[in-house]
Amino acid sequence: MSSPALHRLLVVDDEPDLRTLYELTLLREGYDVETAPDGRAGLDAIRRERPLLLITDLQMPNKDGIALCHELRSDPATSDLPIIMLTAKGFEIDSSGVAALLRLSEVIFKPFSPREL
Repeated sequence: MSSPALHRLLVVDDEPDLRTLYELTLLREGYDVETAPDGRAGLDAIRRERPLLLITDLQMPNKDGIALCHELRSDPATSDLPIIMLTAKGFEIDSSGVAALLRLSEVIFKPFSPREL
């Protein structure tokens, strides 16, 4: 796995319109942005080239955000990757201790303004 690209972010979300919105917002801020439609594709992208930051949705097909984060935290090569989780299930994330367990950098609750990114 290569070292993190200086300004490369990975956005993983199964909603194509949201991926596009996040991508355009982050591109305007000067980041290189790659997107993936689910956790499995996101994991493949991270293994090809480690991003500076992962922004991932919680609920997705094939591999949800929790499974993706768990796998990343279990791998020494990605255990320190900063991760922002996007979710409409804020209470469940907070009350279950998942955010702490997965060492998430931030949890952003939907709906939110793209400016928060």
